Amino acid sequence: MKQTLSIVFFFILLSQLKSATYVEDFYWEAMEITPRAFNSIYWYEIYFLPQNPQYGFVCGDYGSFAKTTDGGKTWQASQITTEYFHAESVFFANEYIGYVSGVEGIFKTTDGGNSWNKLKIPLLVDKSGKKLPYTNWGHYIIGPDNVWLVAGDCQSGSQQIARSHDGGITWQDTVFYVDDSRLTDITIYDKNGLGYAIGSGYIFRTLDGGKFWELFASTPVFSWIDPYMQVRISSSFNWHEDIQNYKQSFIIPVSMTCPGSTHAPGGIAFSENNGKTWNIKNTKASMFGTFILDEKTGFACGKDNEIYYTTDAGKTWQDFNCGIPPNRHLDDLFFINDTTGFVVGQGIYQLKRKNKVLTTSGKLNICKDKDSYTVLKANEKFNYYNWYQIKDNDTNLISTEDTAHISEEGKYFVEGFDFDCYKVFSKVLEVTFLPGIKVEIKTDKQKYCSGDTAFVTFEKSDEILDFTWYDNSKKDTIQITESGNYWIDFIDTNGCKTKIEFSLDFTKLESPNLAVRGKKKFCIGGTTTIFIENPDEYSDIIWFCNDKEIDRNKNEITARTEGKYYVYVSKNNDCYAFSDTVLIEVIYEKNTLSFELNDNPVFIDSVAFPQMSCKDLIITNNSNKEFVLENVLFFHKISFTAPMTQFPLKIPANSKANLTICYSPQALSCEYDTLFFDDICSEHLIGLSGCGLPRKDSSIIHCGLPIKISTKEIIRKNRFHTENPFPNPILTKTSIKFIVFIDKQNNSLDENAIFISLKNTLGENIPIEKNIRIDGYLYEQDGTFISGEIQISPNDVSSGVYFLQIMYASTNYFYNLIVN
Repeated sequence: MKQTLSIVFFFILLSQLKSATYVEDFYWEAMEITPRAFNSIYWYEIYFLPQNPQYGFVCGDYGSFAKTTDGGKTWQASQITTEYFHAESVFFANEYIGYVSGVEGIFKTTDGGNSWNKLKIPLLVDKSGKKLPYTNWGHYIIGPDNVWLVAGDCQSGSQQIARSHDGGITWQDTVFYVDDSRLTDITIYDKNGLGYAIGSGYIFRTLDGGKFWELFASTPVFSWIDPYMQVRISSSFNWHEDIQNYKQSFIIPVSMTCPGSTHAPGGIAFSENNGKTWNIKNTKASMFGTFILDEKTGFACGKDNEIYYTTDAGKTWQDFNCGIPPNRHLDDLFFINDTTGFVVGQGIYQLKRKNKVLTTSGKLNICKDKDSYTVLKANEKFNYYNWYQIKDNDTNLISTEDTAHISEEGKYFVEGFDFDCYKVFSKVLEVTFLPGIKVEIKTDKQKYCSGDTAFVTFEKSDEILDFTWYDNSKKDTIQITESGNYWIDFIDTNGCKTKIEFSLDFTKLESPNLAVRGKKKFCIGGTTTIFIENPDEYSDIIWFCNDKEIDRNKNEITARTEGKYYVYVSKNNDCYAFSDTVLIEVIYEKNTLSFELNDNPVFIDSVAFPQMSCKDLIITNNSNKEFVLENVLFFHKISFTAPMTQFPLKIPANSKANLTICYSPQALSCEYDTLFFDDICSEHLIGLSGCGLPRKDSSIIHCGLPIKISTKEIIRKNRFHTENPFPNPILTKTSIKFIVFIDKQNNSLDENAIFISLKNTLGENIPIEKNIRIDGYLYEQDGTFISGEIQISPNDVSSGVYFLQIMYASTNYFYNLIVN
C-alpha cells in the first residue's frame, strides 16, 4: 500500500520542489539501521506522519519493522512477530497507533511498535465458497479506528476489500470477481465517500467509503519480450503494487503479468485524465513504488536500483538513482519536503542535497629546499577524492586521499565525490616554491695546511633576517682549524630557512720516512746512503745536514761526513713537512786486525770421519790498545767451528794471537765455508775449506775370514735439515720447513735451541719476529724425527739482499733473502 499526501501537504511540498533540479542537486545516502542485522532486510514500504514528520515507519520481510523519531537520521528495528510475515504496507494514525499488513494478514500496535497484535479478519473466498488464505496485501487508514484492507487472487478472480471502524475489532467486507486480476493497494479520502483501489488491469472507485466499488479505469497495455519463450507478449493485466492519485492524475508502477514477474521488464504509467489515456515508460526491470506530487510531477522506483521522476505527466522521465548501489532493488518512496525524501528496498536511503562547494586548506607559497613540500587538504567530507596536477594542458592524477603531498610547483585541483553521479571540483590552486636566498661563503685563503687557521664569513644582504653557524654562534666571522663539513642556517625575510653548506680541507702532508742503506757509524773514508722510502708523495725535496741545505729534488743522498741529516718536502708548493733526523757518525780510526794467510781459502787438513782436524790462524792487533774478539761466525757452520773455550780472545796492543778453527767432515767430499768477525770499521771475511776422507778398517771375523771396512756415506743423527725459504723474494714474511732428529733421552724439541738471525750486507743484525710450528712426529727405536715450519717476519726493513742464518746443535744453514 503506497500513500497519498493530503492536499495541503501537497501544495507546500510542490512549491518547494519546483525550485529544485533533482538530478543536478540531490543524491541518495544509505541510512544505518540498529541492530545492524536489519541492514540486510528487504523493506517494502515507508510512511511518515504528516502531522509530525519526525516519526517515520518502514516494514519489510520476515515481519521486520523499523521506526525513526528524529526525521530519518536514525532507525531502530524490531520484529512484529516470530512467525513468518511478509509485511507489505504500513500506516500510523499518530505516534502510537499503527497498522502493518501483508500476505498473512494485518497487525496493530498501540505503543509505537513495541508490541503487536494480529487482528482477526475475514478470509477471501472464491465463487465456490472456498477460503483463500495468504491473499492480503495493502491497507489504508483514516484516524486510529478506520481501516481498509485489500485481498485478491489472480487465479480465481476473487477480490475483497474489508473495512473496520472500530480499530479492527469487527470487519465488514465487500467481495467481487474480476478475472486475471488481484487487488494490491487502496487509498480513501473520506470514510464515507471517495476512494480508489487498484488491481491487475483496473482501477476501482468507491463513493460511499468502500461499501460499493465500481470499475473506474483500465490500466494501459504493455508489451515485452518473454525472456524464456523469446516471443512478444502484450497485456494490460499487469501487477500494479501502488496507486498514487492527485485530482485527475494517477501514477502506477508496472510489473508484467497479473502476479508480477521479477524476470521480465517493467514500466510506469501516468494519466492526467482519470485513466482515460496514459503516458507510459518501459523500464529495464519491474517497478513497484510510486509517489505523486501534483498533476504532472511524480516518482517511481523498482528493481535493479531504478528510480525515475517526471515533471510533464510522464511524457519524459529522468534517471534519479544517484547514490543507489548497482543491482539494489527498491520498493517504495516517500517525501516529507523538497530536501527530505526516502526510498526503501534493499536498505533505507535518504535524499541528500549535493554539496557543490569543495574548499581546500594548505600553504600555497612554500619555502624551497631539498625536502620541501606542502600538504593540501579537501575540507568537505566525501567518500572519494581525486587530486590532479594540471601540466602540459593535461591532468595527472596524483592522490586519491583527502590530502595531497605537493613537492613541485604548478597548478592543482581536487575532485570530491561519493558516486560517479555526484562530483564536486575545487578551484584551481597554484603552488609556488619560494627560492630562498643565495649567500656566498668567503674564506681568507684558497688552500689551508695542517696547523693553519681559516677565517670564514659570508656576504651580507638585506634579505637575511637571521643566521646561525654550525656551532650555534652568531658571529660575523668564525675561525676553523680542522678539516670537515660545516654549515650556516639562514632565515630570510619570507621566513624561509636556507642551509648553506661548505667544507674546508686542511691538507696534512705526511712526514717523509728516511732509511739508511749502510752503517750510520763508519770510519774515515767510508760512506752510507740515506733515502726517502716514499718519494712519490712529494713534488719538492730539499736535503739538509746540520741545518744547511746540501741537495735538492733527489730521492737519496750519499753521506760522507758526520752530522744530523733530514729532509724538507712539499707538495705542489702548498703544504710542507720535515722528516725525523738521521744521525751519521764518522770514526776517525781504521781496522786494527790483520791476518797471516798463505792461501785463501784457508785449507784445513783432510780428515776421515768422524775425526776432527784443527788449524790456527795468526791474528795481529795493529793498534795501541788491547782488542777483544768476543766471537766469530761461520756462514754455514756445519763442518767448520771455532772452539768456544778460546773466547773471548784478547789480543794485546801490537801483538799477535792464534784463532783455532776446526773441521769435522759432514760429507765424503771437499766442503767450504766463510769465517767472518767484526773489526773497528768493517768485517773480516776469510774463506775456509776442508775435505772429508773415508774411514778404512780391517778385521778378522769369527769364521777366520779377513774383512776390510770403508766409509761409504756419513749419516749422523741429531742432525738438522732445512729447505729453502719460500716465498723468496718476500714482501712481509717467509717460511722454512725443517726436520730434526731428537735422541730418545731428550724426548722433545727445545724451540729456543733453534737460533735464527738476519743480517744486512753490512753485517748489522735486523730485528725479526719468528714462529716455530710443529707439524708431525715419526717415532723410531732410538729417537724421534720431528717435522715443522719456521715463519720469519722482518721488522721495518727496506728493499735489498739480506743473509739468513738458522742454527741448531752446531748445524748451520745460510740463505740469501731478498726483501722487495
